[in-house]
Amino acid sequence: MAINTITDLLRHAGREFASNRCMTYRTEGGRADYSYADVLDRSLRVAALLRARGVQRGDRVVIWGPNRPDWGFAYFGTLLLGAIAVPFDVRAHESFLERIEEHTEPRLTIASQAQQDSAVLKHPPYVTLDTLAADSAGFAPATDLPDIAASDIAVLMYTSGTTGDPKGVILTHGNIASNLQAVPEIITILPYYRFLSLLPLSHIFEQVIGLLVPMIGGASIVYIDTLKPQVIFETMEAEGNTCMALVPQLLQLFMSGIEREVRRQGKERAWSILHTVARRLPFDFRKRLFPAIHRRLGGKFEFFASGGAYLPTALAQRWENMGIKVVQGYGLTEASPIVTANSLERRILDSIGRICSSVEVRIADDSEILIKGPSVFQGYWRDPATTAEAFEDGWYHTGDLGRRSDSGDYYFTGRKKNLIVLASGLNVHAEDVEQVLRETGLVTDAVVVARGEREGHTEVFAVLAMEDPTRAGDAVRDANHHLAQHQRISGHVVWPDADFPRTHTLKVRRPEVERRLAEIAPPVRAGTQAT
Repeated sequence: MAINTITDLLRHAGREFASNRCMTYRTEGGRADYSYADVLDRSLRVAALLRARGVQRGDRVVIWGPNRPDWGFAYFGTLLLGAIAVPFDVRAHESFLERIEEHTEPRLTIASQAQQDSAVLKHPPYVTLDTLAADSAGFAPATDLPDIAASDIAVLMYTSGTTGDPKGVILTHGNIASNLQAVPEIITILPYYRFLSLLPLSHIFEQVIGLLVPMIGGASIVYIDTLKPQVIFETMEAEGNTCMALVPQLLQLFMSGIEREVRRQGKERAWSILHTVARRLPFDFRKRLFPAIHRRLGGKFEFFASGGAYLPTALAQRWENMGIKVVQGYGLTEASPIVTANSLERRILDSIGRICSSVEVRIADDSEILIKGPSVFQGYWRDPATTAEAFEDGWYHTGDLGRRSDSGDYYFTGRKKNLIVLASGLNVHAEDVEQVLRETGLVTDAVVVARGEREGHTEVFAVLAMEDPTRAGDAVRDANHHLAQHQRISGHVVWPDADFPRTHTLKVRRPEVERRLAEIAPPVRAGTQAT
């Protein structure tokens, strides 16, 4: 069946997989299961409730709360009316939310009780997310709904990292549907797949990959009411999760937790030997070397879908050694979101994969990645000037840098704004240096910036997040030993907090790090020569 709109997907899945389990919600007090028929029915009832509250085609409806099935009911109910969903991040700053409210003028806000209690948004009336199912149960499923076209706006996406005037990415039903139609090129969704939803649904990555993609093949999604590691692992064991969409930082947090336990047990040497041996074995045999890890992950886990940030190759290889596949892709909100991806069968760990059929890609002369096609957004909400600046001859300028191999595989090389141009004219990709620092094993993370541009002697400067700050010099010396002469770190400082400030998808807020650098003690100088 052709998927032209998100509502097409909902209706098709509700009929085709009616009795399949679609969503599970685990809380401290118990669990609730919803079949595909239930999800369609409840979404239609929510549409009836929203219509009774005055929501009409084209109205904006804010959805503001944590991941749970009711979030999906609110999302689908809004779209069934031809209204526009405006997801809010529960961790976004109050002033940012207020600016988005002014920008979108929502008819209604569907918010959890915790968000309502914060009393940030005062203008639109509230519907409570926590009681949405109960409140809508008294309504008959909505009928006489408008026909939804691919050109109709589905969502306005605002990223929590936005500063100044907010930019709302306009995504139509057709934009997102075109991405969904390309999914079989990456993976065939099977009914037994059981996704665990951890990333916020207010982010387009989880919204599409974690909510809509499972529905293509009648798979199921598990939601939990806390992100405590112990609860995550207990859930994976109890529910038999097979897969998860996540960002590299989460993948690293899981691995760090495993390796802490290895060190606690004094098994570092055996751990290292197992990884060396596993890499040489056929993939299906590898999990036999790590039975305790697979038990910890529930015994049925098969793959991670990683996106949203650069994935260190060594980290991906670590998971692959243990018999768990890592499928990496590249995308952005403006592309709904997938641009390139490896497939489940063909995984090149240092590559962001090949182009999906929903988008065209061109590498500009300066290596910037340019995109256009049916999944690419048409502009920013009520901001024609910024929209015009973002496009050139129909191509959207992503601000990301990359290259294409002769075999058609793409490689991400960094953000254009993070490129450090030295006085010699040579370029340094901050992401390359950051990755070498991480691979020393002495830093938990790193941010590399340019210093001294105004004085005409630009240098590569590292900000280090560390468990043991006394090893900062060792980390820099080790990294410099593996870096080219022009890439070597000239100065560094240890970040004063346990971790860098991060977005809701765990990306480092680089502008905030750079702003705070001036407040940190004068940096330690380090020679650029390898030792």
